[in-house]
Amino acid sequence: MILLNKKQFSLVSIINPSRQIYTLIVRNLPNSIFSKLDFLFLKNVVKEKILQVYAIKKKRNFHVLLLLPPMKNIIRSEILLFYTF
Repeated sequence: MILLNKKQFSLVSIINPSRQIYTLIVRNLPNSIFSKLDFLFLKNVVKEKILQVYAIKKKRNFHVLLLLPPMKNIIRSEILLFYTF
């Protein structure tokens, strides 16, 4: 789903990640958790809304991939951290 268009670039929210996105993550971040686990793990993490995947594309090429936690997960983890210390 395209969220924003600016000149030739577009910000896209990826709801169902493909193998191409998985291979880009594994190739460019060899020490990430996704390189140790398989494609289905990435797909389930996105499906359960633990992480959100965004891409900045120019035409059909990916230029940037962003893996971000939703805002509610950030707030929840900060509250949990606050109560544990």
